Amino acid sequence: MTESSKSPSPTSTAASASGIARIGVVVLFLLAFGMGIAVRAPRLAERPMHTDEAILAHKFGGLLETGTWKYDPADYHGPALPYLTLPFAWATGAATSENVSETLLRSVPIAICMSIMLLSLAARRELGGGAIAASALFLAVSPIFVFYSRYYIMELLLVFFSLAAIISGWRYWRSRSPWWLIPAGISLAMMHAAKETCVIHYFAMGAAVIGCVAFGWIRPASGEKFTALVNGKPLKPGHLKPLLGAVLVTWLLFYSSFFTNWRGLIDSITTYASYLNRAEGSGHEKPWFYYLQLLFWTKDHYRWTEAGILVLGVAGAGFAFFRRPKEDGSLLLPRFLAFYAAALIIVYSFISYKTPWTILGFHHALILLAGFGAASLWQTLRRTWMRAILVVLIAAMCGHLGYQAHRAIGRRLAADTRNPYVYVHTSTAFYRLMKRLDELAAIKHPDDTGADDDWLQVQVVHSEAAWPLPWYTRMHKTVGFPSSIPPDEILARTDVIITEPGYAEYFREHLANTHVQDRGIFSLRPSIFLTVFIHKDLLPPPEEDNTLTEPQQ
Repeated sequence: MTESSKSPSPTSTAASASGIARIGVVVLFLLAFGMGIAVRAPRLAERPMHTDEAILAHKFGGLLETGTWKYDPADYHGPALPYLTLPFAWATGAATSENVSETLLRSVPIAICMSIMLLSLAARRELGGGAIAASALFLAVSPIFVFYSRYYIMELLLVFFSLAAIISGWRYWRSRSPWWLIPAGISLAMMHAAKETCVIHYFAMGAAVIGCVAFGWIRPASGEKFTALVNGKPLKPGHLKPLLGAVLVTWLLFYSSFFTNWRGLIDSITTYASYLNRAEGSGHEKPWFYYLQLLFWTKDHYRWTEAGILVLGVAGAGFAFFRRPKEDGSLLLPRFLAFYAAALIIVYSFISYKTPWTILGFHHALILLAGFGAASLWQTLRRTWMRAILVVLIAAMCGHLGYQAHRAIGRRLAADTRNPYVYVHTSTAFYRLMKRLDELAAIKHPDDTGADDDWLQVQVVHSEAAWPLPWYTRMHKTVGFPSSIPPDEILARTDVIITEPGYAEYFREHLANTHVQDRGIFSLRPSIFLTVFIHKDLLPPPEEDNTLTEPQQ
């Protein structure tokens, strides 16, 4: 037997190791994907609806029932979210807003978040399979992503279509095939249809392109092909046609609400006058470091941090800028992501108006860089014990992130102000009001024989309509939300009046003969209370109980 037949060749050994590594990457990605669903899916209806969620849900209900949707340039953002929610409603057989549940609505952002994870696979050639698998794991357990992927808001849509635009644009940059400009144009338009703040992402993308080109000039690389990729090949004017066509067609379809509201096309442009004014703060002013503090170190009874992702993201950017590039230009995309993330965080930090979910776009770019940094460290550390330490550290980091994510969405803190991701959220004490209305309805109709239009008559006299109350009472036609205080003769016949404390004195004076103020404490949001007046006909007779108490169970 020859020596060569006794031991495998170096080529076969390398091929075998490469095959094992690819299997490990696939397993890690599948594990991350399954973990992402498992963490997000449970108990979706447990947390009360945020005001923004309830308003968007209410507007979607109108689309579901009427087939039309009208864009409001003053608020509530674009048409992408309601239209993309329709398939979820159709799949569950929901035909009216009464059939639409919190679980159905919150399944939409979960599906979008998992789609972001799948879409990142399109960048595996540039970032590497290991980087994509690692970033998927970080995305699966990131507390802020877990928390807001269970929120019926459009921020994750903006992240998804931003990533789709970047990947499509990158594919065009490398291939110069105009066909890639079609998905790029659709994605750019859908970013706008998702949320008006897409202009910040457009700016960040442009800044990233300029940054990559400038860095290529300052630090030119060897290799004709790489230099050509950095400097860019001349664009053919004809290539702009599919890009502009895709943008215009998508914009026209969604903002005209599929040819039912042509005014929406004009409103989609004039809306920026409102958003420029809002950027000054409008009651949501935060210091410039708010987002950095939110993501990387917050301590308010509990400690919250995703600093491990920051460290790996900075490492990934370092490898992208200072590693010797290959001739295929594979480091251009991580460089782009680094410039893109930097531009986003700078602009968002500069704007006074800040809400916590706005930073998801920056954080996802950082997560991709963190995955690239973890994979690059793995390749750089050749010794087994070094790699073992790296794996242990990353596993510990992910365990800590997962623990924070579990804490953030758990029963105790999902709507608690000690959770930094909870922002002007509906208090869990709001459920007391719903329980009280059910109790009073049972008193009026003890045998549950009342017709819908003879249900408990409720008037909600509140400057903000006491959202999310309109959502939770959507199936009852006898709940009114007047824009001003109704006449006394209408109020005198009303079973329950829900109002804000500032109006309480008026109702005590004008309805002293017909209503009594409920002694219960009802909260809409922390420090924002509701006052309830109940018609005396629903109360025990005076000889039985001359004070208003909670009904006995």
